[in-house]
Amino acid sequence: MDCGYFSNKIISTIEDKGYNYLVKVKLKDTTKILKTLEWNTYNKNLSFCEFEYKCNKWDKPRKMIGFRRIKREEEINFFNSNEIIKYVEYEYCALCTSLEDKVINIYRLYNKRGECENWIENLKHQFHGCHTITNNFWTNDII
Repeated sequence: MDCGYFSNKIISTIEDKGYNYLVKVKLKDTTKILKTLEWNTYNKNLSFCEFEYKCNKWDKPRKMIGFRRIKREEEINFFNSNEIIKYVEYEYCALCTSLEDKVINIYRLYNKRGECENWIENLKHQFHGCHTITNNFWTNDII
């Protein structure tokens, strides 16, 4: 589910009904937390972590899965010294889930859904799919 569903009320209702869930986490303060965790490397560009977290106003902690991808990587040589520092900038994503599976399988499951969301976003923002040029159906059909 989209991060708009990331609330205690919605997740508690799903849990009370006995269903599993997979919700993208709103990354307000979560990025600070993700930066402090121990990461497992999946491949050169992707790492993951698993942790329990209780958000403000939640009645209990829930299972979270964090992912980070390399956004930018460069080697920096300060003041022409012999010491080269490797700088890596990450892009973070977190999921809240009740699923009991390997972390990479949960990541793949969410990405299948995420690809569809990307198509919708492209349609809305790049192709102006949520707007029409005129108020006439047939004119818009021709255009």
